[in-house]
Amino acid sequence: MQQTEVKVSKRIEKILKDKVTEHNEDNPKYRATLGMLKAVFRRGVGAYNTNPSSVRPTVTSSDQWALARVNGFLYALRNGKFKRAKYDTDLLPSNHPLSSKKSFDGKAVGNVPSYIRANARRGLDSLEFAGDGLTDKTKREARDMANGNISEGKVVRMNAWFLRHVSDLESPRANEYLRGEGKMTAGQVAWLLWGGSLGSKGRMKAQQWAERQVARLEREKNFASARELIERRSLLREAKWDVRLNRFRTKQSKDSMYDQFDELLGNWDFALARQYYGLLDAQRKTIDKFLAENSPTIVGVQGLVNFQIDKTTKQWQEDLVDVYQSMTVDFAYLQTSFLLPDEKADDNYVFTTTEQERITRARRRKPRKEIIEEGFYPRRRGGAQLPIDRQAFNKKSAKFVQDRLDNLLPDMAKTQKNNLNRALRKSIDEVADLGLTGKKAEDYMRKEISKVLSKKNLGRAMTIARTEGTALANYGMNQSAKATGIPTTKEWLTQRDGRVRDAHLSADGTEVGENEAFVIQGYKLNYPADTSFGAPPSLVCNCRCTVIYHEKRI
Repeated sequence: MQQTEVKVSKRIEKILKDKVTEHNEDNPKYRATLGMLKAVFRRGVGAYNTNPSSVRPTVTSSDQWALARVNGFLYALRNGKFKRAKYDTDLLPSNHPLSSKKSFDGKAVGNVPSYIRANARRGLDSLEFAGDGLTDKTKREARDMANGNISEGKVVRMNAWFLRHVSDLESPRANEYLRGEGKMTAGQVAWLLWGGSLGSKGRMKAQQWAERQVARLEREKNFASARELIERRSLLREAKWDVRLNRFRTKQSKDSMYDQFDELLGNWDFALARQYYGLLDAQRKTIDKFLAENSPTIVGVQGLVNFQIDKTTKQWQEDLVDVYQSMTVDFAYLQTSFLLPDEKADDNYVFTTTEQERITRARRRKPRKEIIEEGFYPRRRGGAQLPIDRQAFNKKSAKFVQDRLDNLLPDMAKTQKNNLNRALRKSIDEVADLGLTGKKAEDYMRKEISKVLSKKNLGRAMTIARTEGTALANYGMNQSAKATGIPTTKEWLTQRDGRVRDAHLSADGTEVGENEAFVIQGYKLNYPADTSFGAPPSLVCNCRCTVIYHEKRI
């Protein structure tokens, strides 16, 4: 941890800049950045100080040892091999054969403008000004961007991110830097890493490019899905009207639909809970580390820890956006298969396991990359292009996901602060009762606070996963039902297992128009767990209900 705190002198920085320039002039394929070489240098100094036995007798200073490490790294960058043992492979570009980074994820968007690539490289060279809020994902994607690789998902996020963060460039400190009077701000570094330019004239140029790409991708997705939709509608039109209008009204069909919904939701509950627990536990460790460095007994420590909570919570946006979007697509596929199956409906239509490929729980622990790209619904990987594919490039869908996170994350931070406050007060009382003072008191308090937060995190993760999961699932199904172009009505469907809250039990079987809302205890809901009309937690938390969309004859 100390390696990252090594100060790079102006003399060394100039040497490293010269090495970057020299390398990039001769080796355009695998480019070096100043930030990359600074990181290698710092690690070299750290190794010199912490492991002196490995230093050769001819080396007389940490700078000499660290510069030798930089030279070896540049050799590997040029030649695709190290002279001796491998090191710092995580700093190599993701397209380098020796890189330990995750390879570029997702389908690439072609023809990335040179100014976006250049901005990303400038951002990577300025990481020393980035502050603590920068995520590894942003840095990794910036390296991909500098090499001309931007995924479709990244383009969607770029469009929204620039619009959300333009105010970061308007602070007094940011203006000072533009006038040549100060240092680059963390917001300016982030803007560069996302491919944006700092000058006032071309500031939104990258955002405008991203917006055009999103529009193009949406057109392509629409075109790709059109043939599939036509074929499925044709199959459906061969069935009798009484079959089409009543295929989801039997107990057997409702039970089958709910089972498929619930099984897919179970997979996603597990995946989301893992994601939330990981984030909450990382936050707990951050709090623990902070309290190890700052005594929990000092006045004002809670305010300082609260700041750490806010900072870490804000960083979760990027970790969750792609997962949220993937989940809505999964359930959209499920809903499309209900309304527009790819097999002919007949007079004895029921949902069999053969038709719908019952979802397996066997791969719940699949890697995050696969969850984002493939989800859990098998037919999503079957090659069919369905209308919901384009929801990832749809402004309304992107806004829905963003609004969910904008509402959720501050609440998560508030809850963590309340848990911390209670744990802190409780540990203060216990320390006094035990008669502990000094270091013993501090260690006891830190341990107890960490224990309380750890105990609560698992339950919180599961509750959040269930609530968010139901909302995302039903939103995806709602959007898919609309995208099919089939006129529908909506019927509320509960789990019907004895654990359903009375308010939802009373709504079971209620049917409304596709553009109407359900009314439960005076609150409107477009679908279960919908909060867009202000439904309170008592009506949405831990909900497992869903909606059946019935075809309507016009």
